[in-house]
Amino acid sequence: MGNGKKPETVGEHIVALYGHITGVKRDIEELRQESSEMHSNFERKFDKLTWWIIGGLGSTIILLLTLSFNLLK
Repeated sequence: MGNGKKPETVGEHIVALYGHITGVKRDIEELRQESSEMHSNFERKFDKLTWWIIGGLGSTIILLLTLSFNLLK
């Protein structure tokens, strides 16, 4: 059991198992929350990086089009 004593009766074993199950459920819920937070943080950073790449490519394309139109004149 959680208090360091070994369960002696069937009832004590059942109570100990319920305690273990409750602890495991709590741990799983904490892991889910942490995973969700990490996923949302990664998603925000990835979105920001994607927009930086799109902006850089867009400005490069505009620069190249401007140069090519000026060279054709």
